[in-house]
Parts: sequence; structure tokens; C-alpha cells
Amino acid sequence: MRRGKLVTTVSAALMVPLAVAGGVVWALRTDGSAEDTAARYLAAWSKSDYRWRVSFSPSAIHRDLTAGARFKVTQVPAESAPILAADGTRIDTPTAPGSVLQIVDGLMEQYGARLKGRPSARVEIVKEGRAVTTVATGKTVPGTSLRTTIDLKVHEAGAAALEGVAKPASLVALRPSTGEVLAAVNRPGGFNRALLGTYPPGSTFKVVTASALVAGGMAPGAGAIGAVSAGFGRRPGPGCGRPRRRTGRRP
Repeated sequence: MRRGKLVTTVSAALMVPLAVAGGVVWALRTDGSAEDTAARYLAAWSKSDYRWRVSFSPSAIHRDLTAGARFKVTQVPAESAPILAADGTRIDTPTAPGSVLQIVDGLMEQYGARLKGRPSARVEIVKEGRAVTTVATGKTVPGTSLRTTIDLKVHEAGAAALEGVAKPASLVALRPSTGEVLAAVNRPGGFNRALLGTYPPGSTFKVVTASALVAGGMAPGAGAIGAVSAGFGRRPGPGCGRPRRRTGRRP
């Protein structure tokens, strides 16, 4: 008995090198003892069953991958980061003012990848709907918070200024020294006309024209400037666009 067991054990140790060298068959032990593998190999060899290659079972991949078990991959989301006002207050919550949430929607669309972070995955072995073991879990990267220049106090003041306005109106407050947007208020809500609306500049463009006149050498006591008429759709004539001093006489 001892001699037979010794022969089987030696055969199990030499089986793979001999099979590979012969180029005919080879065996891979996936379950059971070395003696069991040797016995199966020798039985196949004695029958001249050279088509036999591997006695495989899923447990060779993982010990808990038994009959009825399977792998399951579950995505693990990363921790999202908040959008903050200038003072650090969260403005991405349902309690934030409506006009501020309109800004938040645009920021989330632009910086979504930064705010959401990088998700990961978890690999489990499940059986009959229950997790048997966790094979691996990746590392998530949390999102990075986004601090804006919105000043909630300035926003509240802007909203109060538009109270009682019947027609659609909007208000944008800027810090002139930096150009930072402190508030953007819309009344009524719905369309973000403060940041997305396109309107003629109107009298606000007078700042540009006045700056051009001053840069051109016009002094404060130069008097009033007459209106310049130019037809749309045709090239202006000579002298068109030059400032003219109003003399008080009708042309």
C-alpha cells in the first residue's frame, strides 16, 4: 500500500513535465489532492485519450466560486463635492434662491467631472442573491469643491430691489475691481435672462463712446455733441461718424 501511494505521488510530481515534454497531454490540478489528479491523468493516458487536456472547475479561480456562485461587479460612486458661495455656504441645496440654483445648474454642467470625482468598482462573489465574499474593491477619488464669487447678502439685496417689478427684469452685480459676479437675480424665474439673455446694450454703451471721445482729446468744456446719422445696410459717407459741435442753429 505504501509503495503504491509512493508511486502515485511521484507520478503526480512528474506528470506535468513529462506531458509537456511529450507534447501530447497535460494536466492542471484545480481541485482535490495531487494523488487524485495523478490517478485521473494516468487513467486517461492508459485509454490513449490524448484529447483530454484540463480538468477545470471555477474554484480554480477563487475558492468561493463554487456551484451556483458567480462574480458580480458593482460600481462604487465617489463622494460628490459641494458648490459654495464666497463665504463657504453651500448653494447647491434646494434651500438656495432660485436664481442661484440656475447658476449652480450651469456650473454642474461645466465642472461635473471635477465635482463628481472618480468612481470605482467592487467585485464580489454572490450566490443565491447574497454576497459570499468581496474579491476586490477599487479606490474612489472624491470630488473637489467649487467656490464661487456669489455673495448671498448682495443677492438678497438684488432680489429685494426687484420686488414689485411687474415686467420681466434681471439684475447682475459685479465687483468692478476684479469683474467678479456677486449676484445674478431674475424676476420672474424660469429663464436665466441675467446671464443668458441677449439684449441691446442701450445707454450702457455710452460709457464706451464717452471713453473714446476722451481718448480722442475731447475736453469737458467742448460742448454737446450732435447726433450722427448713418443709413443701415450701406457704407457711410465721408465725415460720417465724426463728432460735431452743436451751434444752436438749425441746419
